Amino acid sequence: MNAPMRAGEISFGVAAAFLFGVFATNMGWNILLIGMAGIVSMAATVFFIQTKGFWKYAILFFFAAATGVLYYHAYVYWQAAHTHMPTGKETAFFGIVSEEPKAAGNFTMLVMDLSRPYAGTLDIFTTPNSQFHYGDQLWIKGTVNISKDAGGPPTIFYPQLRVVAHHAGFWLEEILIDMKEDIVRRIAQALPADQAALLAGILIGTIGAVSAALKAQMETSGTSYIVGMYGYKIAIIVFAITAALKGHLSRKALLGITFIAIALFVFASGGTVSAIRAAIMGSFAIVARGTGRVFSARNTITFAATGMVLMNASVLTDAAFQLSFLSFLGICYLGSSIDHFFHWTDGGMLQWKEHAMLSLSTNLAILPIVMNTFGQFSLTSFISNVLIMIPWLAVIIFGTLLVLFSVFSPVLTFCVTQIVSILLRYELFIIRIFAAFTILIPPIFGSAFAIALYYGVLIIFAHYYAAPPQKNN
Repeated sequence: MNAPMRAGEISFGVAAAFLFGVFATNMGWNILLIGMAGIVSMAATVFFIQTKGFWKYAILFFFAAATGVLYYHAYVYWQAAHTHMPTGKETAFFGIVSEEPKAAGNFTMLVMDLSRPYAGTLDIFTTPNSQFHYGDQLWIKGTVNISKDAGGPPTIFYPQLRVVAHHAGFWLEEILIDMKEDIVRRIAQALPADQAALLAGILIGTIGAVSAALKAQMETSGTSYIVGMYGYKIAIIVFAITAALKGHLSRKALLGITFIAIALFVFASGGTVSAIRAAIMGSFAIVARGTGRVFSARNTITFAATGMVLMNASVLTDAAFQLSFLSFLGICYLGSSIDHFFHWTDGGMLQWKEHAMLSLSTNLAILPIVMNTFGQFSLTSFISNVLIMIPWLAVIIFGTLLVLFSVFSPVLTFCVTQIVSILLRYELFIIRIFAAFTILIPPIFGSAFAIALYYGVLIIFAHYYAAPPQKNN
């Protein structure tokens, strides 16, 4: 009861308090109320947890939260000081496409780094299917709109655009994006449109080729995550490799193969920010397991998030980051508790119990974010997720073979394409059938209190069923 806190607990507390300060400030919460809540929480913790010298730890955590508040403000001010936009009237200027162009509704979105005499990052929304690429230097003429949200990027709609130079970006990122586009092109040549779009999404997370109708069906059926949520995909990759090779290889060999698989996934995904974020979180877990150290999902996710926040203080409110963050936590913390709750000791036929555990743990963890981002969630999503995951690894394996064989063997490509097509028809059938039959949950996460209450219940559940139930003698 009076033992001092361990180094891991102290570092976790400092990082968590820092992240709380950044997040609270980003959300615009009242700093005075945050401080009062912090003082009350420290007093309650000292009262209930009689850790030796806890007062000094409580003060340390309080200052860590205050540092988070200051860091966010410093980040916003630094961004503002290094941003100089041609606002107020139509102006001509130059910029470089700094990210892969993205489909955004009825637009194509280009993220631009402006050239001198201006500076900063600008989002351009132009016509769909525009033929621009990462690294293109553009001449731009239009009126810039400043974001009303603090830290939000300025935007410009339908400007005049003209390419004046190519290959002006980072050469490695351009190679990765070109490789990703080549993969998408090879898949599109082998399969019908919807099947090709779905396979490209599953393999490398690209959603640009997904039709509006299919995208709507995936959102309604609750299966959109199969073309996104890099954290979930990397967790599945790590799980599959470990399950297949554990006991057959040494710990170091297994560690190396898993790292190579994650690196190949990131490369094939074009080195996107979301894929890199997920790879960082997954890599922390792998290192902890591979070196024989006690794995702490809590510390892994917290330290990874802290590093990302230091690079971008507004990332905590990004929906894509939250989905990866929470899906990883859901699998780590809720997965075993769900197995213990249902008394599952094996994967079942076709590993349906394993798929059910992954579906439940992931969907429960991200439910408030999904409902607040997409506006709806169907209870049938839990079933559709289980069914769609049954051939998921087979789709990845044969889809990867399709891409590889397309380089040198049309005959092998044809054979593998037939197998992949059957699997994808099944996936599309599940998506469409569960898009037609839904049981929508009413919008219950409209307040911070409702979200906090929900995650509080999940934490209690995860803690209560953390260990297997004891059998009565």
